[in-house]
Amino acid sequence: MQLKRFHLNIFSLKGSKFIYRLVLGYERLLFSPRGIDWFIIITLGPLSLIYSIYMFFRRIFTKRKEFIMPIISVGNLVVGGSGKTPFIISLASN
Repeated sequence: MQLKRFHLNIFSLKGSKFIYRLVLGYERLLFSPRGIDWFIIITLGPLSLIYSIYMFFRRIFTKRKEFIMPIISVGNLVVGGSGKTPFIISLASN
């Protein structure tokens, strides 16, 4: 029950109408696109392909850097509550 109350309070923040409309527009674009949405998809599709090819070649031709000590990156995880901090503490203590 408390989770629902928290979820409703997210949209009571300042600027929430913009965020709400942005989320609804994105969902409409993904799940039930209209005519203007198809125009956006067709227009941005080739630009996305060009960007992905550019990033691919950038990654291939970038020189690798050598560091004195090993580096461990903990990323692409959920923002909160996924246990990143305890994991890093246990990793650093060993």
